[in-house]
Amino acid sequence: AIIFQLSLLEYLKLKSVVFILLLLDCLGFIYDGLILTLGALMSEGILYGTNFLRYILHAILVPILIVFTGYALELTKIKLFINLAITLLFIILGLLAAINIKLKIEEFGNITRCKMHEDTPRWAKFIFTFINISSVIYMIIAGIILLKEKKDFSYLLSGFFMLIFSVIGPASGNLDLTFIFSVYGEILMVIFLFIFFKNNSSE
Repeated sequence: AIIFQLSLLEYLKLKSVVFILLLLDCLGFIYDGLILTLGALMSEGILYGTNFLRYILHAILVPILIVFTGYALELTKIKLFINLAITLLFIILGLLAAINIKLKIEEFGNITRCKMHEDTPRWAKFIFTFINISSVIYMIIAGIILLKEKKDFSYLLSGFFMLIFSVIGPASGNLDLTFIFSVYGEILMVIFLFIFFKNNSSE
């Protein structure tokens, strides 16, 4: 919520597209947190509906990381167009996967949520995993480039924390922990994205 407010202030000051995108990401994370927090209070129908929307938002917002990277690298118009085309392709594929996902209700501690059912088509699972991993790896590669060019660690840290917190659950052998750690990764990712663009938008 704090990053949302700061991004809004930066947009009003600079009128930069990246801060609009940060606002969208923040809204997605706020929605995600609310649904996870209030899940235990929802009826089964509402729980399925709100969690289905979580996957739809995920399919739209994760590829936006590619757009962030294009602006961070200050790509030429042609390269930025290609970057946007790839983003749009990923969003379409993500939405196609999202509408074919089957959900099941799961309780973890005090959290009631829906997760991907085992009957979800393998291709849909693959698309979600591929988009997640490739978007974050692209961020990390860009972060290394930006570290060399601008001596700025923030973009690299943004991708690094997202990757690390995404693999902690699987690495621990407890996949149920994945979504909890990924929330922390998303928060850190947005914080360092904001730091990077705030620092470099004023140059």
